[in-house]
Amino acid sequence: MNQDQHKELGIAYFNKTWEYLDNPHRSEADNQTMLHYAHASRLHWELSGAPILNRIRGDWMLANVYGRLGMSEGAMRFAEQCLNDTLQEGIGDFDLVFAYEAMARAHYAGGDQRDAKSYLKKAYDGLNQVSSQDDRHYCKTVLDALKNDIG
Repeated sequence: MNQDQHKELGIAYFNKTWEYLDNPHRSEADNQTMLHYAHASRLHWELSGAPILNRIRGDWMLANVYGRLGMSEGAMRFAEQCLNDTLQEGIGDFDLVFAYEAMARAHYAGGDQRDAKSYLKKAYDGLNQVSSQDDRHYCKTVLDALKNDIG
């Protein structure tokens, strides 16, 4: 399989993961399939030789999926990788907002509301540097939903 084929699969599996995330009536089997798609997407991004940004977004997706499934250890592992790489590479805009959101979700999944709120505040603080108004609005919508969960 060549790098272009890996890239196509990385994209396809990332989008498939979103389909599962958007389904509020997932079964346990659906949750497991969603997790497998997220891992497959991240693997294919790695094998495609994609830029670091795509691998960071793959780690974010894994943190998001693990967090939503209440699997705090996996959520924390991938959220930390996402945030560390985002900061190390100097990536900003909505990717930085979502890196902090992933950390907030991971801490929330682990029952740590104090740190979840702290990272959520950092995510909100990053909204002002999101260049697109549409992206900023979407980020805020996601953060507001997580804020409602955290309390």
